[in-house]
Amino acid sequence: MYKIVDGLNRTLKEQDLMFGLALDEKDKETAVFTIYRT
Repeated sequence: MYKIVDGLNRTLKEQDLMFGLALDEKDKETAVFTIYRT
């Protein structure tokens, strides 16, 4: 998963965006994807 996050952040950096990935607090098998404007 690190490679996915790293690749997306490199791509989104050009548009002043940042990508985040975290496990859902209630369901540890669910990943939550978030895109932030920087």
